[in-house]
Amino acid sequence: MRNPWNFLARRPRAAALLTVAALVSSAAAQTAQSAIQWMNQPAPAAQAAQKSLRPVLVYVAPDAELRDSNIQNRLQRSLRDPIVVEMIQTRFVPLRMSRTSQTRPMLQALGLPANFGGYMAVVPGQALLSPETSAKVNTINLMEMAEPGALLTELHKGYREYVSRLYTDQIKAKFEEEKPKPADLTRALELVAQLNISEADADILKLIDRRAEDKQFLKNATEVLGILSTRPAADYLLKQAKEGNKDAQAALGRLTPTIAAEVLLPEMRAAKEGDRLMAYKALSKIFDLKPVRPDKWWERVKDKARDDELQSITTRVNEQARVWQDGAGRFR
Repeated sequence: MRNPWNFLARRPRAAALLTVAALVSSAAAQTAQSAIQWMNQPAPAAQAAQKSLRPVLVYVAPDAELRDSNIQNRLQRSLRDPIVVEMIQTRFVPLRMSRTSQTRPMLQALGLPANFGGYMAVVPGQALLSPETSAKVNTINLMEMAEPGALLTELHKGYREYVSRLYTDQIKAKFEEEKPKPADLTRALELVAQLNISEADADILKLIDRRAEDKQFLKNATEVLGILSTRPAADYLLKQAKEGNKDAQAALGRLTPTIAAEVLLPEMRAAKEGDRLMAYKALSKIFDLKPVRPDKWWERVKDKARDDELQSITTRVNEQARVWQDGAGRFR
């Protein structure tokens, strides 16, 4: 199962390990000519949202009197911020709506202001087709939109609320069925991975116990647990990896920097050589550690050199994990 998750779930090789300022600079180099690709019609946006199960981000532009003001300039810079652009493009279906005689009734039905602009709202796609059936998830005001950090925080909050509700309403039941269809389980796991629904970890772990003989499910579930990268998921993967589970060993290499530092660094000083090497290989993949020491180096090296290398790895991993958590990790 391929991990379709976006830039915030990528492991911290290169740009993801930089400071926040450097992260923006690096992302800017990749998205210098990009901008948010707003859709302009509710119906196509609703269809795209229903197909992908992503929420719609409704953007109602500020009123004309703000368009030459300082706040408008700040807003334009914020909406060009490369991290903001990528978060919106990968997590949402972006829809820009004008306030017209045709759209005002829809805005009102969604519980959104129809007499002024300058806000965003996170809404389910179905709500655009039947506004009376679902209220908005989260609203972002103009001042929040005009500051990239505040905008990212509110976008993240709205997205998490949306996927949590989606999981409870549409996905969770598939994991709780007594005899679920394999195709339904595969689709549920795919959605959990695609949408990064971290609260699904407990249900997946319970289902693993119930379907211990289903090798394909176990393989898929193990990979998804690595993508979710919660502490319970990481603890399970570590236990399985120590028992020789190759899928679990590979999934450890998907852990986020913060969880990897918590779970794998202690294993670097484990009594068993095999456990140390397993943790080292996962950490090397996650943190792009250089140089990568071959297995025989660890077997033959003297205690002093081993201790120095372990201290160097610990320092680098903890620093990179801290930087990641202070930057992209806040919005995962």
